[in-house]
Amino acid sequence: LIISNEENIKKFKIKFMVWLLAKYRKYFKLTKKKMMGGEISEDDRKELKIVQKYWRDNYKSKLKFVAIADADMNIVKKKIRENVLKYGYDTVLYDTFKLDFEDANSKEYISLIRDSRELDKLAKKYNIIMLASLQLAIYTLGKLFLDSSVLSMGKQIKEVLEGLMLMRTVYPEELDPDNKKFYCRPFRSKKVNDKWIEEPYEPDQTATWRMLFVDKTRNGSNSSDTGVAYLLRFNGEFATFKETAKCRPRHGKIE
Repeated sequence: LIISNEENIKKFKIKFMVWLLAKYRKYFKLTKKKMMGGEISEDDRKELKIVQKYWRDNYKSKLKFVAIADADMNIVKKKIRENVLKYGYDTVLYDTFKLDFEDANSKEYISLIRDSRELDKLAKKYNIIMLASLQLAIYTLGKLFLDSSVLSMGKQIKEVLEGLMLMRTVYPEELDPDNKKFYCRPFRSKKVNDKWIEEPYEPDQTATWRMLFVDKTRNGSNSSDTGVAYLLRFNGEFATFKETAKCRPRHGKIE
């Protein structure tokens, strides 16, 4: 069950179809932009029919999208209860917690923390997986090593979480081996003679990258423990992320 105060159902379906074309069919001729503009060729239509059937066979009745006008937790809770009890959904994604950390006052922070605890209560009561996305504030731009401090006073929501992952854009300086100050030292783990070694990796500097930090996990080490984050290759036109390598980002800030 996906509940969103960000996008309408039409945009979500377009993204899902494009994602299926890329992941299931390895078809990259039809982008989100073309679909939204109605630029669909005969080849595109043939591929769309295939993934539409794949949707019906694998996702129909298993995935539901609900669009709401604003971040009203009462409506969110009502939709969760209704769909879990009536239709048996076992996983909920709520997109997006709304709060501007730069301008928010203490009452808004308290509201955010209270809402996170409400979602936690629902997850435990109905034995479901609860996921929620939260936008980072503009003032975090340039910060290289992310941790829960980027949530400012809202970091108390971390208490109820099983896991907290933080993602940001990768800066060109971080992929440049000659930039000793900001280079993030990408690598891949490789098993050689029953031992894991770190093999240096050279990312495509013309591609678009995201960096993912594991700030909290109850099943292993986090990024603050290991100093390691993950490099994800991002293709927005096809709504895809690909976990490509690990890295050791610097501490500090790019101004």
